[in-house]
Amino acid sequence: MSGFLSALSPLLQLSNILFAAAVLGLVWQWIRPHSKVGKAVSRTALVLLAAMAVLPLHHMLLQPLEDRFPVPRLPEDVAGFVV
Repeated sequence: MSGFLSALSPLLQLSNILFAAAVLGLVWQWIRPHSKVGKAVSRTALVLLAAMAVLPLHHMLLQPLEDRFPVPRLPEDVAGFVV
């Protein structure tokens, strides 16, 4: 089951879903040029894609998770690292 989910995970990313919605909206506009649905779907998807590209939303979402635990202080004299 995990192989199926790992193969499906790129399709479930928000950027890929928005790109697919933009393409579907453009195809809808091409098939039915006077329909407002295709324009609305493609414009909304493209605006959201642009917002994801420009705004630092991932930093704002990850910062509370990174600040949840304090950074440990390392000792001054380290004899070695275990890998």
